[in-house]
Amino acid sequence: MTPKEKANELVFKYIDTIPFLDYDVFAIAKQSALVCVDEILEIKSVYHDIDLYDYWEEVKRQINQLK
Repeated sequence: MTPKEKANELVFKYIDTIPFLDYDVFAIAKQSALVCVDEILEIKSVYHDIDLYDYWEEVKRQINQLK
């Protein structure tokens, strides 16, 4: 899965969990996905694997670019 595909998948998974009473569901879903990716980046095995780390950094960049 490309980083862009993973970014979309994470954000839309969070959208499904947020009640639609909130007016900015997409922004909350993006923020939640970013928290998730930040947690993944802190895992030692990810931190020490440059390819894996770069993948998740790119996922994070793609999430930030979603509109």
